[in-house]
Amino acid sequence: MKKTLTANISGTVFHVEEDAYEALQRYLAALRAQFSGSEGCDEIMADIEARVAELLQERLDGRQVVTTAEVDHVIGVLGKPEDISEEAGAFVDEEPSPASGSAPRGSKRLFRDPDDRW
Repeated sequence: MKKTLTANISGTVFHVEEDAYEALQRYLAALRAQFSGSEGCDEIMADIEARVAELLQERLDGRQVVTTAEVDHVIGVLGKPEDISEEAGAFVDEEPSPASGSAPRGSKRLFRDPDDRW
């Protein structure tokens, strides 16, 4: 018999084995450390926790207790923190480089044509 804990993940209550809880805590802490310097860290973590809760609900399928097998499956689906940050870096918006033909050449000065009046 294993000890279970009650965990609230993204608003959903789960009964989690102690070993699975510790593994999930380590995983989420590593993700939080990975994204701590980036803009929108809280929003990213909320989205990840929502996905974890969704995957756990799909995986439980009527059972009540989350085991280490389910946590390992979730980590396998989402990926390791190092992998996630590398993928996230690929989607960072970069400043578009100006195309050679569309670069402004300088300021143009406009003159009024006194002969072209209405």
